[in-house]
Amino acid sequence: MSKTITISILIIAFLLSMFLLSGIGVLDFSAIDILCLLLIVAGIGLVYIGLADKVDVFVFLGTVLFLIGTLLLTILNFEVKIEITAYVIIVLLISAAGFLMIYINGPSRKLNILISLLLFISASILILVQAKFDLSRFVQAILPMLNIYWPVIIIFFLLVILLRKEK
Repeated sequence: MSKTITISILIIAFLLSMFLLSGIGVLDFSAIDILCLLLIVAGIGLVYIGLADKVDVFVFLGTVLFLIGTLLLTILNFEVKIEITAYVIIVLLISAAGFLMIYINGPSRKLNILISLLLFISASILILVQAKFDLSRFVQAILPMLNIYWPVIIIFFLLVILLRKEK
């Protein structure tokens, strides 16, 4: 229970310091920006507590809060226009991430990874149905990233293989 108290104190201190610094003019944050940052910090804190204590509800809720805070901060600070139909896709992807984090918290529960995959596939199908998907544009967008990050991808797959062999 001491981790929960520590994280709560840190979140309250973060919120108070943000309001104080914004109030005296050191930082230029609106109340909504501070709320978004609070969602991100609270999400990280809940995931930390949930992973340490193996509490799936905290892991799921923390993941959802973190992603909602990140999404809101992105929408507010950049000129992002999201159509109303895209919110269903966003909810599916955030839920998929939450269930994936629950699976990472306790890999013996295979149902969580299946739910996560089902939600991710559903969101992908909705994206393909609603968007005008062009495979050549997709490949043109992905190739420069693969050209830069290919060592990271290889290292990731090698780590996955090595970690599977240890079990």
